[in-house]
Amino acid sequence: NCDITFLHSDSINISKVFNMDLEKNIGKIEFVSIENINNKFSRVFTEQFKLYSLLKKFDYIYSPNNINPIILPRGVKSIITIHDLLPFRAKNRYSSLQNIYLKFSTWVCAKFAYKIVTVSNTSKDDIVSILGVNESKVRITYNTVRQFDSNVIFHPRTTNKYFFSISALQEDKQIDISIKAFSMFINSGYDNYH
Repeated sequence: NCDITFLHSDSINISKVFNMDLEKNIGKIEFVSIENINNKFSRVFTEQFKLYSLLKKFDYIYSPNNINPIILPRGVKSIITIHDLLPFRAKNRYSSLQNIYLKFSTWVCAKFAYKIVTVSNTSKDDIVSILGVNESKVRITYNTVRQFDSNVIFHPRTTNKYFFSISALQEDKQIDISIKAFSMFINSGYDNYH
């Protein structure tokens, strides 16, 4: 019993993302296109300043990223997602200025968040220890896919089972470890997995 509004970049074809005909009445879901957030600076300016007046009508704002607007309208609760605390690591992939912004914003957003969603117990422990937030406001939701649509598999249907991984190709994502672990899994007798 709630209305949902998706704020998205105007460069995203939202009908392809959600695979639905947006011309039809889809109930209490609204899509709002935000212009000019196609680079880091315009995105930061928009999320930290321009969105303020738009957010006044909401009870909650949820971000699939670790940063929401730092200053929210009165009564609006912030829910953020923190996948990892890479900006807080000695070696990370961000420029100095971007790293300072990410560290400060993540820390402030985590401190004032109503809830924090994360992807593992390790990330939860990091959030609690590094950012100093109460563990009761951190919820774990694993990055998993429960069931595939058969149209996603691009080869004949078989009795085989599949591991599915979505990740960036940066070194810190440790894809090599995933491949080695899968190899160990296959070599231990599970040969009908791909």
